Amino acid sequence: MQTLEFVTKYSGVLTCTNESGGGDKSSSPSSSSSLQIAMSIPVHEAEPLRADWRESDPEARALVEKTLSGSSLGLGDVAEALLTPGMHRTLVVRLADGCVDRAGFEAIPVPAAKLDEDDGPAEEGRTRRIGTLMITVKGEEGGEYDFLSR
Repeated sequence: MQTLEFVTKYSGVLTCTNESGGGDKSSSPSSSSSLQIAMSIPVHEAEPLRADWRESDPEARALVEKTLSGSSLGLGDVAEALLTPGMHRTLVVRLADGCVDRAGFEAIPVPAAKLDEDDGPAEEGRTRRIGTLMITVKGEEGGEYDFLSR
């Protein structure tokens, strides 16, 4: 079995293993019809924001409001909000089931600028808690996708 490790800036070591069988160094991808490489992806558990986050977390509220402002959706359509700790700082927002169809979801504007650049400097002496926003919604019943994310 061959193993290759990649040292990444944010996720640490990612390990890739050739699980194609054979495994000797003389075999090449072209000689095997079923090359299988497995990659260990680190899990970053997300923690729910407080139930009253709309009132108690102005940073999260402003970011979600700003992102949804170009659509027919609002804070009331958010079913759940979670934040990954550490350097990833991803705010994951799950919209309520059935609140928007696929076309409406895909119409949500995606900001081109990084959050830190777009929103100006953080309050003095404090850095931002949120670096990335991901919005997700359950796919339509019987549809092609189980969920959609932006």
